[in-house]
Amino acid sequence: MNNLSFENGSIIFSEPNAQTALLGEILQQSPILTGVSILSLASYLRGFDNFTQDPLTFFCETAKICTLMKDEMEVLGDMLKYPQTIQEIADFVLEMDVYGADIEKLPGGSAKERDLKRLAQKIATMELPGKSTQRWFSELLNETKTKKVYLSRSDENLITSLRYNELIIAGATPIKFVSYEPVLELFHAVNARTEALGVAQFIASDPMLFNKQSIVCLDPAANLTVLKANFDRLGIPYTVLSQSFLIEEAKLFIQLLRFCENKTIERWVDVLNCAPLRFAFPLVNYILDFGIGIDLLSHPLTHIKDCMDQKVLWDYLQVKTYLEMEQEAENIRLKTDEILTKAVDLDLSTWRLYVESVFSFCVSICSATDEGKTALLQIKSTLEKTIPKLEGLENATDLLCFALDGLRQKVKNPSNGVIITDLDHFHLPGIQRMFVLSAGQKNYPQFDSRNGLIDENYREHSGLPSLQDRYDHHMKRIGDLFTWSPELIFSYATGNYEGKSNELAFEVETFCQKYGVKPKRWKIFEKDGLQKPEPELKQETYKSLLFPKGHLKGSVSAIERFFECPYKYFLSVGLHLRTKPNAKIEVNIIGTLMHAIFENAIKENGENYASLSDTEIEALAQPYFRDIIRLYPQHLDYIATLKDRMLKQVRRVFDRLAMMESESTFKPTNTEYEFKRDIQIHSEIVLKLGGFIDRIDKNTSQLRIMDYKSSGKRLYPRKVLTGQQLQLLTYMWIASQDMKLEAAGAYYISLKQENISVSAGKLGLRPIKLDEYGNEEWEEEAWKTHRLKGWTFTDPSTLDFKGRNIENLRVNKDGNVVVFGGSYRIELVEKLMNELYAYFGTHLFDGDISRTCTPHACEYCDYVRLCQFRGDTVNVKTRTSVKNLKKGDE
Repeated sequence: MNNLSFENGSIIFSEPNAQTALLGEILQQSPILTGVSILSLASYLRGFDNFTQDPLTFFCETAKICTLMKDEMEVLGDMLKYPQTIQEIADFVLEMDVYGADIEKLPGGSAKERDLKRLAQKIATMELPGKSTQRWFSELLNETKTKKVYLSRSDENLITSLRYNELIIAGATPIKFVSYEPVLELFHAVNARTEALGVAQFIASDPMLFNKQSIVCLDPAANLTVLKANFDRLGIPYTVLSQSFLIEEAKLFIQLLRFCENKTIERWVDVLNCAPLRFAFPLVNYILDFGIGIDLLSHPLTHIKDCMDQKVLWDYLQVKTYLEMEQEAENIRLKTDEILTKAVDLDLSTWRLYVESVFSFCVSICSATDEGKTALLQIKSTLEKTIPKLEGLENATDLLCFALDGLRQKVKNPSNGVIITDLDHFHLPGIQRMFVLSAGQKNYPQFDSRNGLIDENYREHSGLPSLQDRYDHHMKRIGDLFTWSPELIFSYATGNYEGKSNELAFEVETFCQKYGVKPKRWKIFEKDGLQKPEPELKQETYKSLLFPKGHLKGSVSAIERFFECPYKYFLSVGLHLRTKPNAKIEVNIIGTLMHAIFENAIKENGENYASLSDTEIEALAQPYFRDIIRLYPQHLDYIATLKDRMLKQVRRVFDRLAMMESESTFKPTNTEYEFKRDIQIHSEIVLKLGGFIDRIDKNTSQLRIMDYKSSGKRLYPRKVLTGQQLQLLTYMWIASQDMKLEAAGAYYISLKQENISVSAGKLGLRPIKLDEYGNEEWEEEAWKTHRLKGWTFTDPSTLDFKGRNIENLRVNKDGNVVVFGGSYRIELVEKLMNELYAYFGTHLFDGDISRTCTPHACEYCDYVRLCQFRGDTVNVKTRTSVKNLKKGDE
């Protein structure tokens, strides 16, 4: 900034966002500053206006005119009911007035042009906001000859820039800032999150004062949140300029207006979702999950309790969770009941009374805090200006909501630290280093042409500044970006979170090439490298949590979690951290229902279960669906679709199982077989293992285990050897010992109808011949896909006569059924089970809660955000002396 002396009575015009920084620079040169005013030109001129017509009142008057004239329009007609259209027309008339354009010269060749011209002519006869601005600006021009006026040219719009030019001609002094040839750098990152982290760490590790640095966010939506989060984490002070939000109290007022207009449960949910009622989220979830109607909210909530009196489907944990949800929802219902009752019984005889009553609701809800009182005063001021003007208009509520939706609350930030701003407000004096984030092609130069009702084609004939004039002004203003500070750092993300690529802006790329600057990756520093220190726990503490009396209760699935990651096991079993069951109807409920149907079908019909008719299968399912319908009465169509889909799926599985059992000596004998087994897994720990086996089939001397799965699943040797797939083989091990029968095989039954890829036919080349496939070939392919998957331990001929129902079985050239690749040895499986449970006991006793994660252990883990594991996974081959379950240690 040039060294100027500001005498008493001087006026400095500067745009609002730059005023604090400008004052700081001036005080560095002139510590004593008396009688000097720093303000924007718009604020100065507005101070002389008599305010007989403010913009909000003008909008309402424009709405009146549009309503009165809409039936006279050739084409606009009903468009004039929309607040956005009215606002666009009002802004256009004001812009015409500001630039002194002649409304009589507006084009009128088309029907739309004639309509717009008639509206503009009528609106222009009103008293316009700022009508006297030009007169007071003329006075200022005259005063400039005797009064010291200084101009800090920066972020001004086009009309202000033109007025600045007139002031300079009249004698005003422009404040000149240094135009730098900056020290230039260019960085890139994989996405906006990494980019923000790189910038924050760069600033934190550099000695330059925070208040000498600014960040220009070209994409605030992507940059601002992550940037603030990193600054807060690193303790970097910052100020965000020009950040404002919709006043939440105004949003509540709008939603209450809408609800009183149409008293539906959907509108009431919109009310409860507003920030002043954020405590009501559990009630919102209850309403949405269970489809509660508005009428039920006027009484105590007992829907779930009533539905659980005769339940057959829901287990203890679900019932407990749902009843807790209902109790929490009921507590909130009591808090909001008074508002709902008043809103439902509201007197709607007059629009004014209706609006004033809704405002009273807002006062009762929001007046407890100072912020709420301030917001209510803004809403009150808006109502005082709009109600008298809008009363009687058919779309009065829409117009009022539009006006309230424009209320904004500026975030109060201390003016210190790093300045975070945008492309429209980066002209901050005294900045020594400027970062420009998200400098990609879509974010620069951010010049928008006018679309909509009054587009560029129409404006071209209106006497307003042309598209070229506005573009030249915009580019000249943002061109300062490249010379504003001694140090300039451009940054961009090479892709977004979806993986789509992003290119550097052409203008930025050209500027960097001029100085020979090439892009480099942001250097990210991690305090402890990629992997955090492993969590530790004293043995005594771990023992007191898990087996205080030397006994440990557990399920096989919980122990599998230990072998995937001991830390996951500790959080789940040791601390009992749980994700509450979701109350919505989820697709996975099909698996639960099918398990129940299979269990009851076999219990009631024995080996003849698969011959049940469709009507009999539906009768088995009906009690379960009755439970679902009672709990979710508003989702009958969805439940009907779910039921139809599931019954068809059961029919197909039954048909496959019927064929399988007709070609085997095994018959189903046990369903949901409960077992309990005490296993000495350590000298000081007894594991009380328990669970349920979906199905056990037997013949005279053998058994096989069947486990129902909602999707296709296989046994993988490495996962078995490392304890990640214990369940099926543990069932086999325990059941064969309990029943003293030979283990024949353990298999998964997929209840899912898999998508089948089939060929249309087979092409022969010598001679060329096409054999088209028909239903028989396609059915065969579907059969192969849905075969039982698992391991066979004995002669397969009794399991599958034709070798076509179990994967890995086939008929050899001698006509015998054999296991492709050889059978697994049950004695090795038993040895493995004993050693794996001993391994588990030893590590448990030692208090192992390390994040020793196997591949894929973090997928679908409920504790990923808590754990934040970033290390390398452990790709072990086995955790016992057993190397191969077919050959042993060979």
